[in-house]
Amino acid sequence: MRYQIGDKVKLLNDKGGGIITKIISSSIVGVSGEDGFELPTLISNLIPDNDNDNNNEQEEAYNMFQENASQLADDVSKKADKGIYIAFVPQNQKWLITGDVDIYIINNCPDTVIYNIYLKNNSQTYQGFDYGSVEGNSKVIIATQNRDELVFWTKGIIQIMYHSDTCQGMPSLPENIPFKIKSVKFLKEENYTNSVFFDEKAIICMLTQSVALDAINKNMEPLDNLKENLISNKKEQFKSVTPKSFFIDKHKIDEDTAEVDLHIDALTDDAFILTPYQKLQIQKDYFSKCLDSAMAGHYKKVIFVHGVGNGILKREIENILREIEGVEYYDAPMNNYGFGATVVILHHNILK
Repeated sequence: MRYQIGDKVKLLNDKGGGIITKIISSSIVGVSGEDGFELPTLISNLIPDNDNDNNNEQEEAYNMFQENASQLADDVSKKADKGIYIAFVPQNQKWLITGDVDIYIINNCPDTVIYNIYLKNNSQTYQGFDYGSVEGNSKVIIATQNRDELVFWTKGIIQIMYHSDTCQGMPSLPENIPFKIKSVKFLKEENYTNSVFFDEKAIICMLTQSVALDAINKNMEPLDNLKENLISNKKEQFKSVTPKSFFIDKHKIDEDTAEVDLHIDALTDDAFILTPYQKLQIQKDYFSKCLDSAMAGHYKKVIFVHGVGNGILKREIENILREIEGVEYYDAPMNNYGFGATVVILHHNILK
């Protein structure tokens, strides 16, 4: 039987039940009881609940879940990195690896962005696909592709230029951003996750982090003095440019090395109200966010401290790393981390 979000269900082999609040996969759904907590449950262990006596309690539980989910989304939105993203959103949110996919450019920074997209074809040449602009703090859909057409989005280059109505000093230079996405990524449901940018699940890749144009240019000299500065004082001119900052920088322990603690208590103060499934999703999302940021920031090594536990988080991390080209990973030194950390070496700046 196919269930939908909002269906009332009972447990087949146990007391209790609730309302379906998430479709996790073709065989697992999230069920929220009267306490408002969501538990992943096998569909084979559920039966429809046609008893109307408990409707009010179940509706209250569902409303509580919705309120908690809304609060969580608000908290995440405050932490979203400023930057430019590309997103792949399946139109069929029940069966995430089937049907057409909407492709978006997300501009999560205050300045308008002008973009130009080239996709690499089978003849190893680049073909212009689309160009346009995205207003600050907004997103635009640039294409709707069927599953066969997604293969053309595995390699390409996106050019980015920032525009503002006013700009102090010289405007920033355009960015050429090569990207590579393994085609197998589109074929696994677990790769489509929730985010602050969409109500639907999506694959989202950060192309580049950015800061406002005024922040980039506030220390640059006027155009009239540029030639003189370049000739007489190049080093000082270069020092005046504000370097980019990256999300991973707060975990930096050396010039090109970062250490990230993935223990759930280090990531959220609300661990005590989360299910094991929700905790794992938060840890995986933070791992991916740090890894993407380390690639964008040209880090050479990241140490992820995941602990020992039952080994599930370590296996999930290794499953993600296997799908990425240009990385090497191994267990961290036991004398420093025991058996609870993994070292990731980044050889190339390639998007997941």
